Amino acid sequence: MPSPVVGPLRVARAALVATLVLALTALAHRVAGGALPDPLVLAALAAFTLAGTTAAARLRFTPARLVVLLGGAQLALHQALTVLTPGSCHAVGGGAGHAAHLAASSGAVVCAVPSADGAASPLHPEHLAASGAWMVAAHAAATVVLALVLAHGERALERFLTWVTPRAALPLPARAAVLGRRGVVPARPVRVVGVWRSLRAPTRGPPRAHGPSGALLRPLAAS
Repeated sequence: MPSPVVGPLRVARAALVATLVLALTALAHRVAGGALPDPLVLAALAAFTLAGTTAAARLRFTPARLVVLLGGAQLALHQALTVLTPGSCHAVGGGAGHAAHLAASSGAVVCAVPSADGAASPLHPEHLAASGAWMVAAHAAATVVLALVLAHGERALERFLTWVTPRAALPLPARAAVLGRRGVVPARPVRVVGVWRSLRAPTRGPPRAHGPSGALLRPLAAS
Protein backbone atom coordinates (compact mmCIF):
# COMPACT_ATOMS: atom_id res chain seq x y z
CA MET A 1 0.00 0.00 0.00
CA PRO A 2 1.45 3.40 -0.91
CA SER A 3 2.47 5.61 1.98
CA PRO A 4 0.42 8.79 2.57
CA VAL A 5 3.61 10.56 3.65
CA VAL A 6 4.96 12.60 0.74
CA GLY A 7 7.41 15.39 0.12
CA PRO A 8 10.22 16.22 2.55
CA LEU A 9 8.81 13.89 5.21
CA ARG A 10 9.24 10.91 2.88
CA VAL A 11 12.89 11.87 2.32
CA ALA A 12 13.35 12.26 6.09
CA ARG A 13 11.94 8.76 6.68
CA ALA A 14 14.28 7.30 4.08
CA ALA A 15 17.27 9.17 5.54
CA LEU A 16 16.45 7.90 9.04
CA VAL A 17 16.30 4.28 7.89
CA ALA A 18 19.52 4.66 5.87
CA THR A 19 21.31 6.18 8.87
CA LEU A 20 20.22 3.34 11.14
CA VAL A 21 21.31 0.74 8.59
CA LEU A 22 24.75 2.33 8.20
CA ALA A 23 25.21 2.76 11.95
CA LEU A 24 24.25 -0.83 12.78
CA THR A 25 26.39 -2.28 10.00
CA ALA A 26 29.44 -0.20 10.88
CA LEU A 27 29.07 -0.98 14.59
CA ALA A 28 28.75 -4.71 13.99
CA HIS A 29 31.69 -4.61 11.59
CA ARG A 30 33.89 -2.85 14.15
CA VAL A 31 32.84 -5.12 17.02
CA ALA A 32 33.71 -8.13 14.89
CA GLY A 33 37.21 -6.71 14.49
CA GLY A 34 36.93 -5.25 11.00
CA ALA A 35 38.17 -1.86 9.88
CA LEU A 36 36.15 0.76 8.04
CA PRO A 37 37.10 1.91 4.54
CA ASP A 38 37.99 5.45 3.49
CA PRO A 39 35.46 8.25 4.12
CA LEU A 40 34.82 8.61 0.38
CA VAL A 41 33.92 4.94 0.16
CA LEU A 42 31.62 5.30 3.17
CA ALA A 43 29.97 8.33 1.54
CA ALA A 44 29.37 6.32 -1.63
CA LEU A 45 27.86 3.45 0.37
CA ALA A 46 25.67 5.95 2.23
CA ALA A 47 24.43 7.40 -1.07
CA PHE A 48 23.53 3.95 -2.42
CA THR A 49 21.79 3.09 0.85
CA LEU A 50 19.79 6.33 0.80
CA ALA A 51 18.72 5.69 -2.79
CA GLY A 52 17.45 2.25 -1.83
CA THR A 53 15.57 3.43 1.25
CA THR A 54 14.04 6.33 -0.71
CA ALA A 55 12.65 3.89 -3.26
CA ALA A 56 11.31 1.70 -0.45
CA ALA A 57 9.76 4.72 1.32
CA ARG A 58 7.08 4.95 -1.37
CA LEU A 59 5.34 2.11 0.44
CA ARG A 60 4.08 2.12 4.00
CA PHE A 61 6.66 0.91 6.52
CA THR A 62 5.12 -2.16 8.15
CA PRO A 63 7.11 -4.32 10.60
CA ALA A 64 7.56 -7.11 8.04
CA ARG A 65 8.76 -4.73 5.33
CA LEU A 66 11.12 -3.01 7.74
CA VAL A 67 12.65 -6.31 8.86
CA VAL A 68 13.29 -7.27 5.23
CA LEU A 69 14.61 -3.80 4.37
CA LEU A 70 16.89 -3.48 7.40
CA GLY A 71 18.16 -7.04 7.21
CA GLY A 72 18.80 -7.01 3.47
CA ALA A 73 20.50 -3.62 3.51
CA GLN A 74 22.73 -4.59 6.44
CA LEU A 75 23.72 -7.84 4.74
CA ALA A 76 24.62 -6.03 1.51
CA LEU A 77 26.58 -3.35 3.37
CA HIS A 78 28.40 -5.96 5.43
CA GLN A 79 29.53 -7.73 2.28
CA ALA A 80 30.63 -4.41 0.77
CA LEU A 81 32.58 -3.47 3.90
CA THR A 82 34.24 -6.88 3.95
CA VAL A 83 35.40 -6.45 0.37
CA LEU A 84 36.41 -2.80 0.71
CA THR A 85 38.10 -3.09 4.13
CA PRO A 86 41.88 -2.68 3.95
CA GLY A 87 43.52 -5.96 4.85
CA SER A 88 43.69 -9.49 3.55
CA CYS A 89 41.13 -12.22 4.01
CA HIS A 90 41.52 -15.87 3.19
CA ALA A 91 39.38 -18.90 3.74
CA VAL A 92 40.42 -21.35 6.38
CA GLY A 93 41.29 -24.56 4.61
CA GLY A 94 42.81 -26.54 7.42
CA GLY A 95 44.90 -26.34 10.54
CA ALA A 96 45.46 -27.99 13.84
CA GLY A 97 43.00 -27.84 16.64
CA HIS A 98 39.30 -28.16 17.09
CA ALA A 99 38.67 -24.42 16.57
CA ALA A 100 40.41 -24.41 13.20
CA HIS A 101 38.45 -27.47 12.11
CA LEU A 102 35.17 -25.82 13.21
CA ALA A 103 35.98 -22.65 11.34
CA ALA A 104 37.01 -24.57 8.24
CA SER A 105 33.85 -26.65 8.20
CA SER A 106 31.69 -23.54 8.55
CA GLY A 107 33.44 -21.71 5.72
CA ALA A 108 34.97 -19.08 7.99
CA VAL A 109 37.50 -16.55 6.79
CA VAL A 110 40.54 -15.13 8.53
CA CYS A 111 41.11 -11.42 7.94
CA ALA A 112 44.32 -9.60 8.63
CA VAL A 113 43.24 -6.18 9.89
CA PRO A 114 45.78 -3.36 10.13
CA SER A 115 46.40 -2.33 13.73
CA ALA A 116 47.42 1.06 15.08
CA ASP A 117 51.16 0.42 14.60
CA GLY A 118 50.66 -0.66 11.00
CA ALA A 119 51.10 -4.37 11.62
CA ALA A 120 48.47 -6.83 10.48
CA SER A 121 46.68 -8.54 13.33
CA PRO A 122 44.81 -11.60 12.08
CA LEU A 123 41.41 -12.59 13.36
CA HIS A 124 41.86 -16.20 14.37
CA PRO A 125 39.24 -18.85 13.59
CA GLU A 126 38.57 -19.53 17.26
CA HIS A 127 37.65 -15.89 17.76
CA LEU A 128 35.32 -15.99 14.79
CA ALA A 129 33.69 -19.21 15.97
CA ALA A 130 33.20 -17.86 19.49
CA SER A 131 31.77 -14.49 18.52
CA GLY A 132 29.80 -15.48 15.44
CA ALA A 133 26.75 -16.96 17.14
CA TRP A 134 26.06 -14.18 19.63
CA MET A 135 26.88 -11.52 17.05
CA VAL A 136 24.29 -12.87 14.63
CA ALA A 137 21.70 -13.19 17.41
CA ALA A 138 22.34 -9.65 18.68
CA HIS A 139 22.21 -8.31 15.13
CA ALA A 140 18.89 -10.02 14.42
CA ALA A 141 17.39 -8.84 17.72
CA ALA A 142 18.46 -5.25 17.07
CA THR A 143 16.96 -5.41 13.58
CA VAL A 144 13.60 -6.66 14.86
CA VAL A 145 13.47 -4.05 17.64
CA LEU A 146 14.31 -1.24 15.24
CA ALA A 147 11.67 -2.47 12.79
CA LEU A 148 8.99 -2.41 15.50
CA VAL A 149 10.03 1.06 16.69
CA LEU A 150 10.07 2.48 13.17
CA ALA A 151 6.69 0.91 12.35
CA HIS A 152 5.20 2.48 15.48
CA GLY A 153 6.67 5.84 14.51
CA GLU A 154 5.22 5.44 11.02
CA ARG A 155 1.71 4.98 12.43
CA ALA A 156 2.16 7.95 14.78
CA LEU A 157 3.29 10.15 11.89
CA GLU A 158 0.29 9.15 9.79
CA ARG A 159 -2.10 9.94 12.66
CA PHE A 160 -0.42 13.32 13.16
CA LEU A 161 -0.71 14.19 9.48
CA THR A 162 -4.37 13.20 9.50
CA TRP A 163 -4.97 15.44 12.52
CA VAL A 164 -3.24 18.52 11.10
CA THR A 165 -4.71 18.23 7.61
CA PRO A 166 -7.26 21.05 7.17
CA ARG A 167 -10.80 19.84 6.68
CA ALA A 168 -11.28 22.35 3.89
CA ALA A 169 -8.97 20.26 1.73
CA LEU A 170 -11.34 17.31 1.97
CA PRO A 171 -13.80 16.70 -0.88
CA LEU A 172 -17.44 17.60 -0.36
CA PRO A 173 -18.66 14.02 0.37
CA ALA A 174 -15.93 13.59 2.98
CA ARG A 175 -16.78 16.91 4.63
CA ALA A 176 -20.47 15.97 4.71
CA ALA A 177 -19.58 12.65 6.34
CA VAL A 178 -17.46 14.42 8.98
CA LEU A 179 -20.26 16.86 9.75
CA GLY A 180 -22.78 14.02 9.94
CA ARG A 181 -20.64 12.11 12.44
CA ARG A 182 -20.42 15.19 14.66
CA GLY A 183 -24.19 15.72 14.63
CA VAL A 184 -24.05 19.05 12.80
CA VAL A 185 -26.80 19.43 10.25
CA PRO A 186 -25.60 21.46 7.28
CA ALA A 187 -27.78 24.43 6.35
CA ARG A 188 -30.10 23.88 3.43
CA PRO A 189 -29.54 26.12 0.44
CA VAL A 190 -32.04 29.01 0.22
CA ARG A 191 -33.46 29.66 -3.22
CA VAL A 192 -34.42 33.26 -3.89
CA VAL A 193 -37.68 33.47 -5.84
CA GLY A 194 -38.15 36.68 -7.86
CA VAL A 195 -41.42 38.69 -7.77
CA TRP A 196 -43.59 38.06 -10.83
CA ARG A 197 -44.10 41.06 -12.99
CA SER A 198 -46.10 41.35 -16.20
CA LEU A 199 -44.32 43.06 -19.07
CA ARG A 200 -47.43 43.53 -21.27
CA ALA A 201 -48.75 47.04 -22.00
CA PRO A 202 -51.88 47.94 -20.01
CA THR A 203 -55.15 47.72 -22.03
CA ARG A 204 -57.41 49.38 -19.49
CA GLY A 205 -58.42 53.01 -20.05
CA PRO A 206 -58.82 55.80 -17.52
CA PRO A 207 -61.66 55.45 -15.00
CA ARG A 208 -64.99 57.17 -15.69
CA ALA A 209 -65.81 60.43 -13.94
CA HIS A 210 -68.26 60.21 -11.05
CA GLY A 211 -71.65 62.00 -11.60
CA PRO A 212 -74.96 61.66 -13.44
CA SER A 213 -74.90 59.28 -16.30
CA GLY A 214 -75.46 60.46 -19.90
CA ALA A 215 -78.90 58.80 -20.08
CA LEU A 216 -80.21 61.08 -17.34
CA LEU A 217 -78.70 64.24 -18.80
CA ARG A 218 -80.33 63.87 -22.25
CA PRO A 219 -84.02 64.38 -21.07
CA LEU A 220 -82.93 67.41 -19.14
CA ALA A 221 -81.35 68.89 -22.25
CA ALA A 222 -84.52 68.23 -24.34
CA SER A 223 -86.69 70.11 -21.88
